[in-house]
Amino acid sequence: MCYRRGGAEPTVTDANVVLGRIDPEAFAGGTLALDAAGAEQAVLERIGAPLKLDARWAAAGIGEIVEENMASAARVHAIERGKVAERCTLIAFGGGAPLHAARLAAKLGMARVLVPLDASVGSAIGFLRAPMAFEVVRSFAFEEKAFDAAAINRLLHALQAEASAIVAAGAPGAPLETHRVVEMRHRGQGHEMAVPLPDRALAAADCAALREAYQARYEEQFGVRIADVPVEFLTWSVAVAAAAAEDVAPPAPLAEGAAMPRGQREVFDPASGRAERCPLYWRAELPAHARIGGPALVAEAQTTTLVPAGWDLEVTAAGHLLLSKR
Repeated sequence: MCYRRGGAEPTVTDANVVLGRIDPEAFAGGTLALDAAGAEQAVLERIGAPLKLDARWAAAGIGEIVEENMASAARVHAIERGKVAERCTLIAFGGGAPLHAARLAAKLGMARVLVPLDASVGSAIGFLRAPMAFEVVRSFAFEEKAFDAAAINRLLHALQAEASAIVAAGAPGAPLETHRVVEMRHRGQGHEMAVPLPDRALAAADCAALREAYQARYEEQFGVRIADVPVEFLTWSVAVAAAAAEDVAPPAPLAEGAAMPRGQREVFDPASGRAERCPLYWRAELPAHARIGGPALVAEAQTTTLVPAGWDLEVTAAGHLLLSKR
């Protein structure tokens, strides 16, 4: 609703506008004025009225559900990889992430959040900096007893030629790097595991070597080795990439000084149940090593970082924002 583009349902952005976390007049560097009244009306009519909540509590509920959904996904992600989330630092990318990062980190037991420079366009920067690459995948299934090195080599050669031609067209003259993988499983299983292939033509003896590599990975992940069940080779892939671009120069260090707020905004705090006057800082004006105690807002052209109560923000020498839980 707040974008004035014909939407009729409240979104997370609408909720953040209602909560006071986004300045409707400074959004997108002031190039797009937001409809705060329309956002409040949509949140109230669609969410608040049916639940007998006012607009701010309804907006707070939207934020709570969004943050809990993200936290649940992160917990599963960490458990699947055997990681302890509490030991990690949360890195916030995207236009909306810095508004939710500290509260999400608190749900995960994390005590540090990093908001890098240009976080709102981090994905676009990564896309532009990433090397040109292409992957070709083909199914060619058989059990280990039918391992045919000559047929596999013909397939891999065709896959590499196809991928290399596409990458070379996009990055002419660049050195190419190749990564080859086969997905394997025990006979009858529904889950495959990827096993790297050597960067050379395969021979008959490689069947046993690949089986051993698969068994080792299986044992590492599941803690058991199944020696009496044949393995199957299912899917073959070749990824070709141009050499990665050289590292970009680090940003120039910021001058030191004191952080001076531009003004204040009234922001609704679900923890206290009331709106509070929060200092509003402009990120580009923050000097190195400046410290800001929450609650506070740090705005920039594309996003805003919320520093909740109980959190402190420090500006690094390079201009990144580091939030720490007290």
